[in-house]
Amino acid sequence: MRFQERFPSMPELPEAETLRQPISAHFAGKLLLSAIVGPHKEIHLTPPPDRMPLQLMVVERIGKILIFFWEDPVSALEYYLVSRLGMAGTWLILPPDEPYPSHTHLSLTFSGGERLIYKDPRRFGRLEWPSQKTNSRILAEQGPDILCISTEEWHQRLTRSSRTVRTLLLDQKLASGIGNIYASEILFRARISPFRKGRGLSRAESENLLGCAREILEEAISSGGSSIHSFRDSAGQTGEYQRRHRVYGQEGRTCPTCQGTIRKVRDQNRSLFYCPACQKRKGKLQAEVPPESFAAFPPQESETGFPDRVHPFSH
Repeated sequence: MRFQERFPSMPELPEAETLRQPISAHFAGKLLLSAIVGPHKEIHLTPPPDRMPLQLMVVERIGKILIFFWEDPVSALEYYLVSRLGMAGTWLILPPDEPYPSHTHLSLTFSGGERLIYKDPRRFGRLEWPSQKTNSRILAEQGPDILCISTEEWHQRLTRSSRTVRTLLLDQKLASGIGNIYASEILFRARISPFRKGRGLSRAESENLLGCAREILEEAISSGGSSIHSFRDSAGQTGEYQRRHRVYGQEGRTCPTCQGTIRKVRDQNRSLFYCPACQKRKGKLQAEVPPESFAAFPPQESETGFPDRVHPFSH
């Protein structure tokens, strides 16, 4: 029986953390005996190290990025595996006798025969084995984790930009971890219009926004993430936080705060959900109207350098 499976809508910080915790708990201290790379080399920014075995020390996370720390038990040299999940990437823990699932791109076999599998149907994820974290191309694109950034740094980064607040929340270089689902929920809880500019926020508003972001992300982690499509945790259970979404996916429904109507607009191929009455622009009494660049939706009733290797994956 498969131990862990995930077919996500784009994973965000809570979903990455939901993957990280059982993997680190299950494999930390075990020896990696082999790494088999699949045929789609665009996923692999660098190949796995030739030196085996390696001991997995811990799996950490920055934003949506998973970082595997390895150590050579003989030389004590350190190695790293950095994983960006992309749109549909996931990690699965498989017993020795279970066949590889389709869309497998990396298989890590540990002592005892269990395997840790990277699966990615859409192939937007990336895997990298840098010699040091400072050499990682993936990590170079990430800002501070949203759960760790200081209020002062957050305020400075947010308010020196003329971009919309919603765009800034999605900018992983500004602070990493928030994606489309949680951006809508965070802005709604903070009662901030997604169309306001970052430089227009007061210190109190930026601090409130950061506080709401941390509250929602921690709540989602405790609930096992949001199961959009068919997310499963390590025990085969769905996440529960989607049951607590107040605006995401709720277009056309009644706002739980003011009894107005939740709206949906689309910008840069991403859907944005908000309440025009609760999330007004500062100083405006009328309901928020999105800029013309945002496409409105009608209400709905109910989204390298590798050696040649023989691999057993089917695609």
